[in-house]
Amino acid sequence: MARSIIQMIHDIEVNGGIAWPQQGGILIHFGCPLDGIRFDEAFVGSFREAEEWLHDALLKYPETSSAYAKLTKGRRPPKEKSPIIQLLFEHRIPGSVFWIYDSAFTAIYGDPNSTGWTAPSAGLSSWAETEQWFEREARERHPAMFDFKGAA
Repeated sequence: MARSIIQMIHDIEVNGGIAWPQQGGILIHFGCPLDGIRFDEAFVGSFREAEEWLHDALLKYPETSSAYAKLTKGRRPPKEKSPIIQLLFEHRIPGSVFWIYDSAFTAIYGDPNSTGWTAPSAGLSSWAETEQWFEREARERHPAMFDFKGAA
């Protein structure tokens, strides 16, 4: 199974995050000036656009381009099939994920400013594990999202 672009970014030791507020849009960012990696961010309309932006942005900066290009061999990472993030976004269920390169992913399901949010996850060690955590939360809290054919 191919690694997602977010896992690749983590693997080349670049911090980052993705958030999708209830109001719409997806905010994606990476980098940390304290680590010598330029910070950059974008506001996009889908998870696929976030993946595309990350790919292009990582190749743009000298601090990340060589490690990322070596990892991807110059090719775009494969598109994820129906990622849970896109499904949550389409159903206007907010959330966020932040990662730091030392095997730590933190995920938040819902809006921390509302009563229906889940406390941040703890101990997620990969993007795949993070997606699984979101899917478990979604199936528990919003099972109707999965009642149609083709759901994640």
